[in-house]
Amino acid sequence: FGFGGTNAAALLAPPPKPRSSPVHAARSISADAEATRADALVPVPLSAPTQQHLAAWARRLAEALTPGAPLSGTPVEALAARLAGERDHHAFRAVVLAAHGEDLRAKLLALADGRDWPKADKRAATELHVGRAVPPSPLVFTCTGQGGQFWNMGRDLLHSHAVFRDFVERFDDLFAPRAGWSVVAALLAAEHESRLHDAAITPAVMFCLQAGLAEAWKALGIEPDIVIGHSFGEVTAAYLAGGIPLADVAHLVNHRGLIRHEIRRIGGMAAIGMGADELAHFLPGDGSIEIGAFNAPDMVTVSGERAAIVDLIARLERHDPGLLARLLDLDFAWHSSWLDPGEAHFKDAVGALDWQAPRLPVISTVTGRLQSCFDADYWWQNLRQPVRFDAAVNLALTLGARTFVELGPSRTLSSPTASVAGARGIPVTTVSTLNRGQPDRTSFAAAAATLHVTGRTVSWPHRPSGERVPAALPFLPWRLEPLWNAPEEAHRALQGGEPHAFLGARLPGPDWRWQSEISLAGLPFLADHRIGET
Repeated sequence: FGFGGTNAAALLAPPPKPRSSPVHAARSISADAEATRADALVPVPLSAPTQQHLAAWARRLAEALTPGAPLSGTPVEALAARLAGERDHHAFRAVVLAAHGEDLRAKLLALADGRDWPKADKRAATELHVGRAVPPSPLVFTCTGQGGQFWNMGRDLLHSHAVFRDFVERFDDLFAPRAGWSVVAALLAAEHESRLHDAAITPAVMFCLQAGLAEAWKALGIEPDIVIGHSFGEVTAAYLAGGIPLADVAHLVNHRGLIRHEIRRIGGMAAIGMGADELAHFLPGDGSIEIGAFNAPDMVTVSGERAAIVDLIARLERHDPGLLARLLDLDFAWHSSWLDPGEAHFKDAVGALDWQAPRLPVISTVTGRLQSCFDADYWWQNLRQPVRFDAAVNLALTLGARTFVELGPSRTLSSPTASVAGARGIPVTTVSTLNRGQPDRTSFAAAAATLHVTGRTVSWPHRPSGERVPAALPFLPWRLEPLWNAPEEAHRALQGGEPHAFLGARLPGPDWRWQSEISLAGLPFLADHRIGET
């Protein structure tokens, strides 16, 4: 207004209309999920320069949370945000996942005493994380394929994580008009109505879950340096790397799911804990079973006729009762010759895609090499050819990757990743974002905690509005070290080490001068070097 407008100006407009959320319109949340939300654990990070100081710091904080102490009654969320945002993150780190103040105090005391919390609790692995930060290596996002989906996956995040929910809704806006059904509705369907194992439904739902998790990680400041997709997970990997736009993903996953209706044969797949060469002796010779995925030196997936696979599992269990041989929740034989009749239809339906060279390295599980072309022919090969996950992980290791974060509904790729690395003697950190049987937010917080204690920079959430820490945090314990306070001459005399054989001891002062006594008593070998009587 007036001359002041040359310095600053504000444009006023009506506020945007709130967008109606299909998540809440599709179906109300169940009582079980509501309870899950109420029981969510909050990650509380703390650190110190040494392991001993970390224990002492945990004890000080626990004492400050004692009833009647300065921090008693402080909301865990506010305390966590204060510790995350206002304290340096030292090399020795811990993250405690706590539900409330007393829960946090008990776990801090366990950390201070060096105890597991508690050993009898099956959630112990998610509640207390301790580690030492190391220089970060390239981080890999591994995107799972189909077969690990289950009813209720991702539901907690849909209702509790705004970033995750916004992505799912954005994708659904593009996908639902093409497919005639809603991804949101599929994720929120009642258990008896769930169709997540339908091959026409699974691709879109799995993509939404994986890409939504990547967005949630991005909100915490965690982004990949390399991406790998197992089977269908390559669609997510290509999208995350910028190789294919979201609208084309919606088009692609819709037609990928529809190929099931072009091929009427009912098939199946199974995970087998055995190497391909050894397994070859058990496969029938009629071609009814093929190797669909090479996951690790001791782990493959077979694909083919369901009855033949069931028979194979029975024979393997008789051969070795402890062997992993598990039928996957799929009704189709992906990555096998069963798909051949659908090739022409699939390529015609997918047509030209608006793909481009990715901004991140994408390691193909079709070829085991870096991939930059994502046309319809490549996506057919992704469907048809066996998955070479082992080769992709090997290349990532060669590129220096040592941390692998799995995007999927549960822990599926972490074991084969560790197996491939173990065969080369390379230690790696594998992190599963979600774990079946745990609340989504708890699994996600535990995964973030694992990355934090190993040295990654995690942008923990800010303090919620209206909640504050009522008192100053305790000081980090001093790192006490004995220091020798003495003149330079005393230092040289006491800590200077042995004098030089000929020069002797250096004299104090700025000049380079030494003092030495030459005698047979100090240098007896001089007796062998007489010249005359000297």
